[in-house]
Amino acid sequence: MLGGREPQSLDLWEWNPVTGAWVDRTPNPLPVGWIAAHSGNTLVYDVGRRTAVLCGGQVGALPERGLWECDGR
Repeated sequence: MLGGREPQSLDLWEWNPVTGAWVDRTPNPLPVGWIAAHSGNTLVYDVGRRTAVLCGGQVGALPERGLWECDGR
């Protein structure tokens, strides 16, 4: 799950069903190819493809019309 603790921050979290807790998987430093932090976006998970899909939102005050996918690799 991509999300942020603060507005315009980018964090990567993974649910651990064994412990029943979220685990912060955000790399430090962030890889160069990562997208900018977004707000007001939509994140869904495609179970068949095992891929997270992030759509739209805004970066700062600017609307974003992009579509990104992440399969964890």
